[in-house]
Amino acid sequence: MELKRLYDDHFAETVLKRMTSGKTGGAMTKKMLCDWMGEHIGPKTTPKPGQEGKGKEIIEMPKATGRARFSRPALRLVKELLLSGLSPAEFKAALLDLNNPAYDELRKAVKLVGDGGREMNTQEMRGMIAADLDFLDNIGASWDKISIRDERLEAISELTQAEKEARQAAITRMIGMEINPKIRHRLTLLDHILDEVIADGRPLDRVVLEFAREEWLGPKRRKELMDFQAERKQQNITARLSLGGEVTQKAVLKHQLLTEQGGRCLFCGKNFSNPKTTNVAHGELSFENAHLAHIVADSKGGPRAYVNLVLACDGCNRAQENRYHADAFAQNRFPIGWDAFMGIVSGCAGMRPFKKKILCTKSEDEAALMVQNKTALQETAWIAKLARVLICLKLGWKLDAEGEERRIVVVTGSVTNRVATRYGLYSLLGGPERVKKLADAKAAIETAVKNVEEASDDELDKLCDDFPKEWKMKKRKGADHWDKDHALWLLRRLHIANEDEINEKDRKDDRHHALDAMVLSFLSHKAGNPRESLYFGLPPGKNWKEEFSLRLSSVQAESLRFEKPVLRETIYGLRPGESGKLSAVIRREVFPMAYGGLTPDGKLIKFAVGNLRSRLPSIRIKSISSLLGAIANDLEGIADGQKREKEWYLLCQDLRLKPNGPLIKKVSCWSDKPEQANYCNMSKDWTPEREAAGKGQWRCAKGSHQGQWVYLDTLSKPRIRAVKVFESIAKVKSDLEADSDCARVVMFLQSGCIVKIDGEVKSGAKKLPEGNYRVGGVEEAARKIDLYSAGGTKFEKIPLTSLLTQNFRRVH
Repeated sequence: MELKRLYDDHFAETVLKRMTSGKTGGAMTKKMLCDWMGEHIGPKTTPKPGQEGKGKEIIEMPKATGRARFSRPALRLVKELLLSGLSPAEFKAALLDLNNPAYDELRKAVKLVGDGGREMNTQEMRGMIAADLDFLDNIGASWDKISIRDERLEAISELTQAEKEARQAAITRMIGMEINPKIRHRLTLLDHILDEVIADGRPLDRVVLEFAREEWLGPKRRKELMDFQAERKQQNITARLSLGGEVTQKAVLKHQLLTEQGGRCLFCGKNFSNPKTTNVAHGELSFENAHLAHIVADSKGGPRAYVNLVLACDGCNRAQENRYHADAFAQNRFPIGWDAFMGIVSGCAGMRPFKKKILCTKSEDEAALMVQNKTALQETAWIAKLARVLICLKLGWKLDAEGEERRIVVVTGSVTNRVATRYGLYSLLGGPERVKKLADAKAAIETAVKNVEEASDDELDKLCDDFPKEWKMKKRKGADHWDKDHALWLLRRLHIANEDEINEKDRKDDRHHALDAMVLSFLSHKAGNPRESLYFGLPPGKNWKEEFSLRLSSVQAESLRFEKPVLRETIYGLRPGESGKLSAVIRREVFPMAYGGLTPDGKLIKFAVGNLRSRLPSIRIKSISSLLGAIANDLEGIADGQKREKEWYLLCQDLRLKPNGPLIKKVSCWSDKPEQANYCNMSKDWTPEREAAGKGQWRCAKGSHQGQWVYLDTLSKPRIRAVKVFESIAKVKSDLEADSDCARVVMFLQSGCIVKIDGEVKSGAKKLPEGNYRVGGVEEAARKIDLYSAGGTKFEKIPLTSLLTQNFRRVH
C-alpha cells in the first residue's frame, strides 16, 4: 500500500509527467531516475541477504531473445524427448519434419511453426526457430547429458545470511519439498543433530559428511556391488601370491590390471614381461616400469578407482602425455590404430563390460560422465547438495566459494577406509578377543605350512585331511591324493587372507561408526576433492593408532532408535490339539517344505529331503503326513541330486490322496509357537464367545517382542515379564504393580540398551568388571542375560541375581 501511495503521490506527478511533457530537456535520464528511486523507494525497502548496497544499480530490461524466451519451450521439448523414447538426434529430425503429424501440436506449442503450421518460423521474436534446436545436438546420442536445473534450491541457498528464524523456515521448506522419504529422513536427522551440537555451545569450524551409499541401492545393485568387492578381494590375494614376498599395494594393483589385460599393453599390443623377471627379453615390455594410467584423467574428475585404471607401458604412457587415449589414437601417437585397439580390448576376457565400454568411447566428456555415474561421486549427489545448503542455513555460513578452504567436506566411504587402513586403525575393533583369535589362526596356519613342508608323501594325505573345516581346503580337481605344492599354495593363500582380515573393518563391533567419525574429524579440507584425496593422511606428529585406541576404549555404542517390532502379515487360526487345548495353526505350501527357506528376493534355498522330513510332524492331517513320508523314502532312493529335486517338483504338480481326489497345494500345520498367549485376535467381529471357541484372525509378532520388565517377587527374587507386540508397555507395568506376587518393578530392558554395574560381577569362571554394557539376549525362564562390553566381548548367560547385587540398572 505504501508503494502504491508513493506511486500516486510522487511518481505519476513528477517522473511520468516530465517523461511525457515533450518539452526540450524534459526527458528523464537514467541517473535522474536512479536518484529519485534512491530518495523515495530505497529507504522503504529491505534488500535481500547478500544484496546490500545494490539499491542504486540499474536493472537492465529482460531480453526477449534470451533465456526468458527459450527456457520454457526448451523444458517442454526435453519433457517430450524423454516421453518419446527417441534419441536426441531422432527427436530433432522428427520435429523438423513437417510431414510428421505426430508432432504438429508440439511444434505449435513451442511456436516452431507459423500460424498455419505448414512453414517453419524464421523470426526469433515470434517463437523458436530451427537453429534453437541445436541444443539437442549437444546432448549427444543418449540422454546422459540432460540436466534440468532446480532453481528452488538456489533460491533457498540465498538465505544463508538471513536471520535465524528465516533460515530455519528455509530448512523446513527445503525438507518439505523433497519427495524421497529416505532423503527427508536423513536431512531431518542432520537438522536435529546440528541443533544438539549448537545447544551444547560448541563452535563449529568444519563439517565432514560421509553418506552410506549402499543403503540407497536396490537388492540387485547391492548384490552386484558385494559380488564385485568379493571378486576384487580374491584378485588381491591371488596377485600377492603370484608376486610373493613383501609387496606394495601399487604392485598388487599393477598385477591385477596385467591379468585383466591378458598380459599386454592395450595401446601397443605388446606383452609385458613376467612380474618376477629382472632381464626383459627382446619384444617384451618391462612390468617394473609400467604405469597405472587413468582412462579419464583426474583433471576431468576421473577417480583412482579400479574401473578407471589401465596398465600402460612406459613408451605409450610418454606418448599419450595428458591426452585422452582416443585423441592420442586420432593423432597417431600409438604404434597401432583405433580398430586394432578395440580388438585388443574386446579380447580381454577378464575385463568387465563397463570398462570395455568406456575404453571404446571416443568422447572424453562422455567417458567422464559414465565414470562419474558409475562410481557415484558424493560431490555430485543430490543429497550432498541438500546437506551442504542445510548446514550453511543452520550455521549461517556462506556456501563454499571457488578457491576457498572448504568448511563443508563431503567424502566417499573409500576415502575414510583408505586413511584408516593406512594407519592400521581397524585392527583396534573387535577387542582383544578378535586379535587373539586371528593371532591363533595365523600361528596354526604357519605351523601347518611347516608340517606340510616336512611331511612325507605317506603322511601328507592324513595331515591335510585333518585341517580345520573352516579352512575349506580341497584337493586338486579330479585328484585322489593331496599334492604338496597345491597344499602349500592353499595355505599361503589362507595366510594372506588372515593378514588382511586384521586390517578389515569389524562391523560386528558397533564402535566402527565412532572410529570412522574420528577419522573424518581429522581429514583435510582437500578430502572432498577426488583429485587430491589420494595424497593425504592424518596430520603428522602423532601416533594415531595409540591416540585412537585410547579414545576408543571409552566409547560405548548407543542405539539412537530401537527397532519397532511388528505383527506378521500371516493370519493364524486356533484349533484344539490332542489335549483339547487351543493351539495355533497355519496353512503352508507343500512344495517349499523340501527347501531350507527363502532368500531376501524370494528364491528357494537348497533342496534336501531332510528338510521335508523335519516338517512332517507339524502336519495336522495324518494321511497327508504319511503320503509325504512315503514320497521322502522314494526320493532318498534317487542318487542324483538334480533328478531328485526334479522328481519332487513333478510329484507336487499332481499331489493327491486319491487318483481323482482334490489337488493338494497347501496343508494345515501346527505353528512353531503353539501357545495362544503369543497371538492376538485382530478380528473386527470379536466377541468373548468367538475368541473362547478359537474363532478370529490371529496374529503374532514378526521377530521379537517390545522388551522385558524386570521385577522382584515377594521373596526378592528377580523375575522377567516380556511385553508382546500387541501389548502396552505401560499397562503391563501397571498390571505387575497391581499383582500381589510383585514386590517391586525394577527396570525395562530392550535388546541393545545400555546398562551399568557398579562393581565386579563373578559368574563361574567369568568376571565382569564394573562399567557399561550392552544388553544382548534375555532368557526369561532361566533369568539370565547376555551382555557385550564396549569392545564387543560377549559375556553369556549372566544370572540376573548376581547383576542386581552390584546396582544393575539401565542408563540408556
